Amino acid sequence: MSLSSDATKESELLSQRGKELLDKEEGTDVDFKRQRGGLKSEDIVAFANSPNGGVILLGVDETEDENGKQKGKVVGCKISDGEKLAIISKAMSCRPPVDIEIFIETTEEGLSFYRIEIPSGQYKPYCTEKGLYMIRGDGRNLPLTPDKLLDLYLDVQGSKFFERFRQATADLEKQIKQSHKELKVVNKGLYQMKEKISSDLSDLLVVLESKVEETTNRIQHEFVEKLSDDTIAFSMKTFKEIQAISKQLKQIEAKVAGNAAIVNSLFAHFNVEYPRIAQNRTTVKELAMNLYLIYQDREIVMETLKKIFPYGLEMIEIWVNEVLDPLESSSA
Repeated sequence: MSLSSDATKESELLSQRGKELLDKEEGTDVDFKRQRGGLKSEDIVAFANSPNGGVILLGVDETEDENGKQKGKVVGCKISDGEKLAIISKAMSCRPPVDIEIFIETTEEGLSFYRIEIPSGQYKPYCTEKGLYMIRGDGRNLPLTPDKLLDLYLDVQGSKFFERFRQATADLEKQIKQSHKELKVVNKGLYQMKEKISSDLSDLLVVLESKVEETTNRIQHEFVEKLSDDTIAFSMKTFKEIQAISKQLKQIEAKVAGNAAIVNSLFAHFNVEYPRIAQNRTTVKELAMNLYLIYQDREIVMETLKKIFPYGLEMIEIWVNEVLDPLESSSA
């Protein structure tokens, strides 16, 4: 909890706001406490969880005017640094700590009391150190039921999380579409390469068959005519030509293998997990943990998440299981 340097502000006389609050009856925005002992952590939590916050007047009792209207009556209370620290300690003991402002009001009769301003909290829902969730009602504190507690939590966190999750999903879909386009280009290149290699092999085969047939005919002709040194030399030349053609075939095979390695690297690249998914996995796990602490029921947690997120259910179910499986195993 961070309290600003002016968290405790003093005034010599009764302020206009103090006068207006004293003239009101206890309700959704104001509460009277005669002594500091009557101030509880749930009083602070109740106003922090309320939409508009509220004010606690410490050192003020409830009375009625001549028309029977209830209002505040200043009875005074002890004013000291110790009292202020005790009030601040109450606010800091809440979970999470509640930011408050403390003012000292003084009447013309010299009676002083504390005006404790409690704004509507930024990090709802708040609870006491004992885990008690409260909200301010009409003149009293009311417990937050699980349904209301969930509504309060989703109202504060749901829209922000949903927008972040929606953006991450949109980015992922965009990335997948781009990957598909790139894969199409790669597949087209592979097809063209395959066609070219097939054509080259066909041409080489034709040339090889022609060379073999030509060589065979020439050898047969030479053998028929005579076995001479020229015939032997020609045979060696033909053998070298066949070796050269075989070398070309090996080079083509090596080229094909290299292209296949490039394609495999591209596929491996496209399987890298998108960074926003890792970020939102953490957020989903935190939400699942909070819901489970409230309901203690895995099915309710999943049903609630399905209502919030109509898509991405398979990923969400995996993340929820990663959180709840070890939790339920340890509790068992």
